Amino acid sequence: MTDRHLPGHVLPGRRLSITHAIELDGQPCLFSIGFDRQGIAREIFVTANKVGSEREGTLQSLCVALSLLLRSHACADDLRHRIGLPGSLADRLLDRAAQLEASARVGIMEAYAAADRLQDPAAVKVLS
Repeated sequence: MTDRHLPGHVLPGRRLSITHAIELDGQPCLFSIGFDRQGIAREIFVTANKVGSEREGTLQSLCVALSLLLRSHACADDLRHRIGLPGSLADRLLDRAAQLEASARVGIMEAYAAADRLQDPAAVKVLS
């Protein structure tokens, strides 16, 4: 089953994301959040330095599970409270996602609107 058959938000083929360098348990990682057109976090990606390790595989699996939940109409802050494991890896990732979503929502929506204007044939006609 591919994810296009799963219920939830359909994300644009190209979507905006924010990437930050973070530390998880003392290990440097890259943390990315993918946003829908309303500026809501819908995907979580984490890239660890130790590619191929069991920890990296577990981290990737957790990110897939959290992303599927985010795409199924849940928000990061709500998921964080529902999981109810303060300080856990899932809690820390969802907390960071909620913080980024809150601080970036307006900018994300404006960026999508600007991209739409650039793709609008009427806008291109005015510019030429």
